[in-house]
Amino acid sequence: MLTDQMLEFELSSEIFANPVLPVSECEEMTKLLVMKYGKFLDGRFFKVRTGMQGTLIYAEIILQNENASFYYPVQARCEYDSTQASKKDTTLFLLDYIEQYLFEFFQDSEILLPLNWEEYEASGKSLQMKGQIYDLAAEYAADRLLNGGSDLLQ
Repeated sequence: MLTDQMLEFELSSEIFANPVLPVSECEEMTKLLVMKYGKFLDGRFFKVRTGMQGTLIYAEIILQNENASFYYPVQARCEYDSTQASKKDTTLFLLDYIEQYLFEFFQDSEILLPLNWEEYEASGKSLQMKGQIYDLAAEYAADRLLNGGSDLLQ
């Protein structure tokens, strides 16, 4: 069972509090993803987030439905090297790699990422990715039930 603290750390930690890309650019990317994958969404939608912690740049594309019974944060990170690329270019590289994964996922939903960070290489650059599909609606219902939420039993 996922606790609120686990979800806070895993899915919405302070990493994304200081985005690398402005919100307007993330929203524009979201629109592009919807245009490209709209026929596969089936009531789901995207959210794009970016951030940095220490020397690591993070990018995340979340695919979820309205009630969060399907919540799939796909995350990528890599070491930032200012001699190689700007923070923005590094972030766009990560988002592009996530988008390549989503293309494969929409072709075959059995293609899933590892639950823990795993190394990949693209264009001669190392990065790490992970992802896990959650049913947050069921997790929250279970939490309420375990915490004495008798309203769920009626």
